Amino acid sequence: MSIHRAGERLPPTPIDAIKFAVLDTETTGLNPEEGHEIIEIGMACYGARGKISATYETLLRPTRALSPGALAVNRITPEQLADARPIGEKIDEILSFIGRSVIAAHNVKFDMTFLHTALRALGRPALDNWAIDTIELSRRLWPEMKCHCLMCMARRLDLPHRGTHRALQDVYATVELLDAIISRIKEEKRRPTLADLSPARTDFTWGRGEAYAALTRDLECAIRRGWPVHIFLYDRDTCVFEERTVDPVRVENGSLFARVSGEDAEHEFPLISIARALPTPA
Repeated sequence: MSIHRAGERLPPTPIDAIKFAVLDTETTGLNPEEGHEIIEIGMACYGARGKISATYETLLRPTRALSPGALAVNRITPEQLADARPIGEKIDEILSFIGRSVIAAHNVKFDMTFLHTALRALGRPALDNWAIDTIELSRRLWPEMKCHCLMCMARRLDLPHRGTHRALQDVYATVELLDAIISRIKEEKRRPTLADLSPARTDFTWGRGEAYAALTRDLECAIRRGWPVHIFLYDRDTCVFEERTVDPVRVENGSLFARVSGEDAEHEFPLISIARALPTPA
């Protein structure tokens, strides 16, 4: 996920001096290509000494009906959303809470894609805050773990919150995992800084942002050259994080269609679920 603008230096800010806005979103579905939207956002201001100083949560009324899949996962009903305000009426509160904080999320690409896409639809610019991904950091620090979802990492590290597919509860789980990540990094490095958290600063807007362009460019390059691709997938519905090597066929309607070794049928992998794609020369 580490996408930086040309010539940009990673910030040397000491970890203990960083103010984080830890966030999580629930959505009407998983594919921004189909117009899915945020229906709930939760955030926590987390900083030095592992303290949460403030929280924020709100339901958001979407412009279209919930998908059955979304309802099954987050159990947010149309009745609950009936009195919610649309995101356009809440966006100033959301942006004020985030401020200039470093954004942290579990699979930050997913949450920031939906937030940036909503901002663009409102005629607002995408945020240029630094952002970190607790999934990528968890992979780096505990490579022996097969799954790095919030539930599995909470069990592995004996953390109180294990995620519920409701925004603020998942934020609490992410804060606890981030605190464990920072503690682990401090054990390994005497004076860690933000740079040790592999921050990115990029536009995640669906279809036009830098992150989307980089992913599709890598996939299309592999397709042209006939290379397999190693993809890192996070399925929010099942809370499963996995790595797979596939033979890409095409990118279409917001998904990668690819063949898995030993199978003739094509599999569909939503681009929003691909945390990273590494083309591998045959």
